[in-house]
Amino acid sequence: MSTQLKTLLIIVLLAALFVLPGCAVLNASGASDAKEVAVGLAEDGKQVELRPGQVLVVTLDSNVTTGYSWTVAANDNTVLAAAGDPVYNGPEDQKPPVVGAGGTETFRFTASAAGSTTLRLEYRRPWEVDQPAAQAYTLQVVVR
Repeated sequence: MSTQLKTLLIIVLLAALFVLPGCAVLNASGASDAKEVAVGLAEDGKQVELRPGQVLVVTLDSNVTTGYSWTVAANDNTVLAAAGDPVYNGPEDQKPPVVGAGGTETFRFTASAAGSTTLRLEYRRPWEVDQPAAQAYTLQVVVR
């Protein structure tokens, strides 16, 4: 083996040692081995697989300054337990928040037991109970 080839092989192996530990690995069931699994609007209507103890982090665009916010409309808490209250993050450069300026709302759930549930979030104003939601987000969650 030439010296150049040996040097290249060493560089590739060293790079793999630094890059691979940060990568999420899928186990045999297709669930990620990462402690947290982040999803957003791109996963609306899809399915995600978790292991017990993993945290599902759902982040969606939101604009609480107009009265709208996301609420949990459906979920089996025995399978997927809420981990605290949702957190709203407005634009970093606007202090105090400007009315009409959007941000994101983040929900955290812990996979607590094997099973499946449909997580449904609805974007609405809380006082408009007789109105349909302005937007809905649905995620099929399977815990194995």
